[in-house]
Amino acid sequence: VKIESIVASGDARDVICETVDKLAADILIMGGHPLSATK
Repeated sequence: VKIESIVASGDARDVICETVDKLAADILIMGGHPLSATK
């Protein structure tokens, strides 16, 4: 299993979509803090 961590800045919606497209990722797994704005 290949695992890669990426740190990026910008509007999260745009950066996530652009990165998934660029990597041609089969799956995206995200985690966050329960109090964060990410849903």
